[in-house]
Amino acid sequence: MTDQTAIQKRPETGMTRVKNYMLSAEVKQRFSDMMGRDGIFYLNQVMTAVAASDDLQKCEPASILIAAMRAASLKLSIDPSLGQAWIIPYKNYKHGNALEAQYQPGYKGIRELAMRTRLYVDLNVVDVYDTDVLEEDRMTGNLRFVLTEVSGNSIKFDPQRHGHANDKNIVGYMLYFKLTNGFTKTFYMSKNEIAEHAAHYAPGNYNNPKSKWNDPMERPTMERKTVLINGLRRYGVFNDNDKQTLEQIEEEQEWTDNEDIPLEGEVTPYVDPKTEQTTEQLLTGIGQPEQKPVKPAAKPAPVETAVAWPGDYGLTIPVMANMGDAEGEKDDNGMPYVEIDHKKLLFMASSMANIWHKGQKADGTKLTEEDYTKYSRKLSAIKTILTKGG
Repeated sequence: MTDQTAIQKRPETGMTRVKNYMLSAEVKQRFSDMMGRDGIFYLNQVMTAVAASDDLQKCEPASILIAAMRAASLKLSIDPSLGQAWIIPYKNYKHGNALEAQYQPGYKGIRELAMRTRLYVDLNVVDVYDTDVLEEDRMTGNLRFVLTEVSGNSIKFDPQRHGHANDKNIVGYMLYFKLTNGFTKTFYMSKNEIAEHAAHYAPGNYNNPKSKWNDPMERPTMERKTVLINGLRRYGVFNDNDKQTLEQIEEEQEWTDNEDIPLEGEVTPYVDPKTEQTTEQLLTGIGQPEQKPVKPAAKPAPVETAVAWPGDYGLTIPVMANMGDAEGEKDDNGMPYVEIDHKKLLFMASSMANIWHKGQKADGTKLTEEDYTKYSRKLSAIKTILTKGG
């Protein structure tokens, strides 16, 4: 039996299986048809997220592709530092508890989709405490807070309603928005209503132990997102395509365009263009020519495990000729890149590439020539460290 035959017969697992599928010619072509040159950028972001998660590497590759296509269709970044969206693993109870990937837009992502319409003047979700009194305007149907006490021209505020309350006193959340045409609306959901809604419409995500719903630090954000998306879907405005995709995601609808999903057994396995070897060969060494022993570097690697650079994120990013130049680069907090975990470096590179593609920072300000030069240098340093220093 030849080495190549052995490779073909060996069942693929983990990152090898995902990479062979997601980086196959058929999947790349599907993304290019869908997104143009930005398709490969989103695909690189997804592969970065998968490389950083052992559980995602165990998911069905087709489910990762569906999550990636939804990410691409909404054009929301899955970089955790931006908080726009995530790809999370969960057990699909309908499919024998198989581990599958699921795309979840976050609160900031939903808000970003709304603001893209350029029809909102104000948009906010506020906490409602057990000491609050809400009053409904019978003509408009809008709610407003009733002040607890007014004395003369001075207003005495209840401190629990103005930033000093304990989270245990929060009983719900209220959305408020105003459109450019003057239309205003409020929408309220209690915490009990939010929980019932999530358990009914998205049981897979809500019951997932690793979901943000079951993270005490993240649950309030998930609750605010539920109020935001339900209020905007009922009374607000989204772009038509975004609204349809959000409904599919929030209600855990199956992907309907099955013809768009290449079958795992029919794709062309990924081949590294530099070595013309399959992922399996690269990871196992089978089929590779005998290598001479390499003398170890005098300086040990800064982290325990090196992670390969997943691509150039749709940009042309050169490797620095001098490793010392790369080691001298630091992040915005003054931490040298060479001292940062490699998986975190990948996320940082993905975030910078996302900002580069958009041409603006997270606060909406446009990139200057100086900014482009800075990001180019930082991306080059990170690529050098990941490909040379591991």
